Amino acid sequence: MLSHEDGVIPPRGLPPVIARLGRGQTLLDQIGPLLHDVSKSPGLKIRELFPLQAELPPERGEPQAVEGGVEVDHQFGLVLFAGTMSAGTVFDGTGRMRPIILTFLIALALPLHADDFSTHWPIDQLGAGPYQGVLFGGLYGNGTNTMSAGHLALGMENAARIQPLDENGQPSPSGKIVFLAVGYGDTARIMCGADAQSGCESGSLMAMARSNPAINHDSLVLLNAARDGADFRSWSYESGGRPIYDSVRTSVLLPAGVTGKQVQAAWVQVVTNNPYVPLGTPLGDGFVLKGGIAATLREMKKAYPNLQVAYLSSRVYGGYATTNWNPEPFAYESGFSHRWVIEGQIFEEQTPIGGWFWDTRLGNVDDRVGIAPWIAWGPYLWANGTTARQSDGLRWLREDFAIDGETLSSKGAHKGALLLLDFLLHEPTARRWLTTTDSPTRRRSSRR
Repeated sequence: MLSHEDGVIPPRGLPPVIARLGRGQTLLDQIGPLLHDVSKSPGLKIRELFPLQAELPPERGEPQAVEGGVEVDHQFGLVLFAGTMSAGTVFDGTGRMRPIILTFLIALALPLHADDFSTHWPIDQLGAGPYQGVLFGGLYGNGTNTMSAGHLALGMENAARIQPLDENGQPSPSGKIVFLAVGYGDTARIMCGADAQSGCESGSLMAMARSNPAINHDSLVLLNAARDGADFRSWSYESGGRPIYDSVRTSVLLPAGVTGKQVQAAWVQVVTNNPYVPLGTPLGDGFVLKGGIAATLREMKKAYPNLQVAYLSSRVYGGYATTNWNPEPFAYESGFSHRWVIEGQIFEEQTPIGGWFWDTRLGNVDDRVGIAPWIAWGPYLWANGTTARQSDGLRWLREDFAIDGETLSSKGAHKGALLLLDFLLHEPTARRWLTTTDSPTRRRSSRR
């Protein structure tokens, strides 16, 4: 049996497994049938195999033994196979022969039913009650939903730079301020609706803003760049991604008569398509998403050099999901990913040397050195299904979603749009350029 000293997760209550690899065989060749047998356990449904295949060549032509075990972990929704093996020997720096020991972990993620999430609290009301035993609540960490005064001050400085710009990014009385939404399909549905080609739906953010007299209609241009299927790999080079900013330029910006140099504010909602592993292990997809969000912000700053502020939102409720695209707990856990990026920027702002960072998964997101825009929470969209959220009574009903249980219906998208509009109208760093009373254009006109 394995132990913690082996550096892998030990099996609990299941017998050890001995698999012998012949020449050219992979580990999965041997344990695949075993995992298939385990999948027949009552109440267990295998979703997808974690993409790891270790080709382990035999030593001196002899098959090698692999010792490990299979574990059904219902807390984290995983089936695990962990083990160690000898992969031969090598000379170390002293000239002695040392064995090479490999450790490996193969996981299969299990989708959690909505009922499994019935006792979970939104992050903004989680407080000191930890999720998974170690993750505490508060949109800004440590149980608080209020950003620090120092971070807000920097945000106000960045927001003060937002002004009408011409197509070359130069200040102009007839210029534009572009507010751009970046994200996936639900982001697009909240911003404009399911079919932007035929005009934005009446309940979308862009349609409601168009008829709202408080909105700055002189210089502000609201645009949607989000699209179905676009996870963080569509907005960054992270994990082999291929950013689509050229497509956004030709299909979104140019038809609206603006350029990337006029994009100065953004709403960003980033996801991972088909995540595998919940938080609770170092392999959790929430950590991968954190890096994807940070990389997205850096790429956005490259594509839109005058981007000053970006507001982040995580996923809506995923407990009605009937597919593997983004069910619970991944929808909920995406909130921690977005929070970690914001906390990371706040930490970097507090360092005396701009651009210094310690979190290698996050990287540099210091807005002071122009590597990324200033970031803060936008509307927090997760609520636990039919359980009303304490802060505002938000609930997500089955009718708020399409047949797959994940895609927002028109009704659900309207809920999201109302939350986004309310946030923007009350956000201190947005009021100056968003509203008619505080917008730069209006203030110039009043002085004439």
